[in-house]
Amino acid sequence: MSENERFSTVDSVVFALSLLMSAGIGVFAAWQSRNHATTSDYYVGSKQMSVIPVSLSLLASFISAIAVVGIPAEIFYYGMEYITYVLSPLLAIPVVCWVFLPVFHRLGDERNITSAYQYLELRFNRYVRLMGTLAFTVMTFLYMAIVLYTPSLALSQVTGISLWLTIVCSGGVCTFYTAIGGMKAVVWTDALQMGFLFLGLLALGIGGLITAGGFANAWEIAVKGGRTQIFNFDPNPIVRYSTWATVVGGSFMTLSLYASNQSMIQRYLSIKKSSHAQIAVLLNIPLKIVLVLLLALCALVMYAHHWDCDPLLAGYVSKSDQIVPYFTLQVLGFIPGATGLFVAACYSGALSTISSGVNSLAAVFLCDFIKTYYDDRHSREMSERKATRISKILAVTFGLITIALALMCQLFSNSVVRLAMSLFGMLGGPLLGVFILGILFPKVNSYGAATGLITSTIVIGFVGICAQFTDHSWQKLAVSIDGCSSANNTTDLYSVSTTSNSSSTEATTLL
Repeated sequence: MSENERFSTVDSVVFALSLLMSAGIGVFAAWQSRNHATTSDYYVGSKQMSVIPVSLSLLASFISAIAVVGIPAEIFYYGMEYITYVLSPLLAIPVVCWVFLPVFHRLGDERNITSAYQYLELRFNRYVRLMGTLAFTVMTFLYMAIVLYTPSLALSQVTGISLWLTIVCSGGVCTFYTAIGGMKAVVWTDALQMGFLFLGLLALGIGGLITAGGFANAWEIAVKGGRTQIFNFDPNPIVRYSTWATVVGGSFMTLSLYASNQSMIQRYLSIKKSSHAQIAVLLNIPLKIVLVLLLALCALVMYAHHWDCDPLLAGYVSKSDQIVPYFTLQVLGFIPGATGLFVAACYSGALSTISSGVNSLAAVFLCDFIKTYYDDRHSREMSERKATRISKILAVTFGLITIALALMCQLFSNSVVRLAMSLFGMLGGPLLGVFILGILFPKVNSYGAATGLITSTIVIGFVGICAQFTDHSWQKLAVSIDGCSSANNTTDLYSVSTTSNSSSTEATTLL
């Protein structure tokens, strides 16, 4: 790799500044709330948050760096069928706005709830509530660890930045501003990080278009390479992508995130009026569409650049999720700081997900475990000052646990990491089901809800675990190394089709 294709000092400064800006927002939020430190301020921003930053924060909560580096690589090898996922928010988000959100917002006003799982106790009983909290806790910890580890690994191998250093620094900064600033810091840093993300993708897309000779030329190359098929109505359930899977499956995934996940519901409660919260959620439809199209553009120009020299097959990278960072260094490496901006964009996805997870975990642990136990034992409510102090300790603790789990991912095989990622879907589906039962089926009692939650988790868990040990090979579209420099390849140069039985983008559907 040439000198201008390495991560330079200027790039490092740009990346460091992005982390410092996030930390600065946390410090400012903490200073602003110094005279009225309450759990309401810490967890829901005193219900005074604005529509636009909350909407960006909702978008950021589950857009990880895995998606940023994974989706373009996915389209590079398997074509554009993935982008039909943009239709799923059109179906799911309106349902969230007019069915689920009003219920949570009304309880926030009338019962002053902070944890989404308080609803499960009000509707069913405490045991169902604790089961919901436990499911959320397990899937959030595992997801945060992998979201921090996976992009750190890919970027460290391409840019040369130390893996443990990137994990500790980015995780540490995220923990710092989340712990001291609470929801206000999380929301405003999410908004900032989404700005970095869109700027980084635009820079890569525009730079790639210039290199490719314009959009028309890039599209023509993609057509010749068979990358432009968008719709696939094949009913076969084991094909890698079909319109049925991306639209229907994507709709239920979106529902599970927006209708039953603490991170999202907490943001609904941070806006005072239910109608304004609905606007914030609805804005996610165009934002998600624009984001997916930008990622598809990056994939398009990446293929136009490498249609005759696949970096993975040529041995320039060792995994498919390293192709995007590698391409970024090629296209933007000659512009001082541009690569740093894109790395900041990738890490913005990781930081926003982790900050959301840490803050929401602190909220459910305080409300569902600590305060419940304290109130029962002392026959009085915990003081706001004490609850806020405990909240900050919980945030620091959960942030450190996430960093430790991310570092431990190095010790496990890819199959274990994929299994941990799959647990998000295995637990998220049953959790959505119990909320649907509670809101839409008034005759269902606590026994039915608990039985359904346990049974569905066991069944889906069994299917999901078995799937991890089943050999699924999907045919990649044709790739070539005919255009690679012979000095960099010892293999014969020929056009091939390859198969893959693993995906580095297990989390892309969480976008």
